[in-house]
Amino acid sequence: MLALDDAALARLAIAATRIAPEQRQRWLRELADRVDPPRPRARSAAARRQAQLRANRKAGRHCFKLWISDRAIGGLILKCIQEQRLTPEQAIYPQHVKRAIVALLEEEGFAWSP
Repeated sequence: MLALDDAALARLAIAATRIAPEQRQRWLRELADRVDPPRPRARSAAARRQAQLRANRKAGRHCFKLWISDRAIGGLILKCIQEQRLTPEQAIYPQHVKRAIVALLEEEGFAWSP
């Protein structure tokens, strides 16, 4: 934060009168940034999630939260293992299963798209 005594503030006000009125705001901002540079603001977690959501939408990706029965997910995991999209060791990790199922669904979607 920039702290000025009365004399320094008076000198700054006098110096500002020498700058054209339409350029004065920019001049004062540049001066303040040189004397006391602004700190980069950290994004909140919600802002980061929203930015990621916008980036995904712009890239043409969509998020669907799905609830799948145990029987159906078991069948999908077996299919992924048979097609070598997933190893039996990877099948116990949800993130690996998710990636394999996404790849399977995308391949099916591309096969059906016009």
